[in-house]
Amino acid sequence: MKPTITLIMVLAVAGAACDNVATPDTLPLPDDPDAVVLEVRHEGGFAPIEFVYNPLPAYILLADGRLLYQRPQIDIFPSPMLPSVQQVQLGADGVAQVLDLVQAIGLPDITEEFNNDASAFVADASTTAITYFDAAGSHKFSIYALGITDNRSGRVELAQRLTALLDTLAGTAQTSEPYQVDRLQILVTEAFEHELSVTQPWNLPFAVADTRSVAQGGVRCIALDGTAAQQALSIFAEAHQLTFFEDAGSVLRLIVRPLLPGEAGCP
Repeated sequence: MKPTITLIMVLAVAGAACDNVATPDTLPLPDDPDAVVLEVRHEGGFAPIEFVYNPLPAYILLADGRLLYQRPQIDIFPSPMLPSVQQVQLGADGVAQVLDLVQAIGLPDITEEFNNDASAFVADASTTAITYFDAAGSHKFSIYALGITDNRSGRVELAQRLTALLDTLAGTAQTSEPYQVDRLQILVTEAFEHELSVTQPWNLPFAVADTRSVAQGGVRCIALDGTAAQQALSIFAEAHQLTFFEDAGSVLRLIVRPLLPGEAGCP
């Protein structure tokens, strides 16, 4: 039998504000503690390529209550090459609050829905994609420019409450620890000139020829796991975002991030 969390009702104010929003009941949790239950990702917008092509998720909630999130980089420039992903362990109450809002939004009844109302007022903003996973598959609700405009739609307002709740749960946790990275995504693109850049010989456990094109402008990608990922991690631990690598006369920039549970390799 799958473990379940009995959900409490969402605040009456939230329920009154919603149009066609599901009433919270109970949501099953997978037997696998490592299964992804919820993912929040900010996509697109006028942003650097690392935010446009398969950005790092803002939050991932696993079935055992672990919440993974990206910690802000330390206040130095250039910042470390590898972003820091932290994890906190939510208690039953925290998980229940998240699932209350998942149910109130109606995510289990959505296959894929996109709210683009804010596009009439905001240009070049990102889209917040909230995806809930259950035995029936994935349920994705995307909202353009979430939180930038005063959108009073029931689903959108509750989606904003959900992202705010995740911010609070991550920010107020008494303890957190680094997520143990075992897979990497690496984007490879042409370097640029900068007075603080450092160029070193290509000493990575893959060849440029092993990467594949994922976008115009020469952006290429490779995913590493196992021994290759650990070898690369040891190199990147000493590198920063202006550490470039020279291969066959070409100076290349690497944009590196962990691959989190449920994520495929390259876009």
